[in-house]
Amino acid sequence: MKIAVCSSGGNNIDTPFGKADSFKVYELFGSKLNILTTYEVVPYCRGYEDKTHDADINKLKQIYSMLKDCTVLFTLKIGEAPRRILEGMGLEIVECEYEMPLESIPGMIK
Repeated sequence: MKIAVCSSGGNNIDTPFGKADSFKVYELFGSKLNILTTYEVVPYCRGYEDKTHDADINKLKQIYSMLKDCTVLFTLKIGEAPRRILEGMGLEIVECEYEMPLESIPGMIK
């Protein structure tokens, strides 16, 4: 199973979806994670200059095109609109309430 992770250094789930400047993709074999690739992106969140919080469907499609082979995306936080849209495209979202080590991922898979 391929999974995507919002992680700043590759050791923890520690980055909110909107602030992620990369997505790390792993292959999960039982309880072992093998890194496959890292996709560099322009962060989805436009920061304080965007007060509307409208979903940017084009950016989400671009991100999804990179992650479409993944079953699950693990992130520290994600907004309601991007979550709904990405789930509608077929990507399961696991939102962590606090920073978690990558080793915890196998126990979080449904």
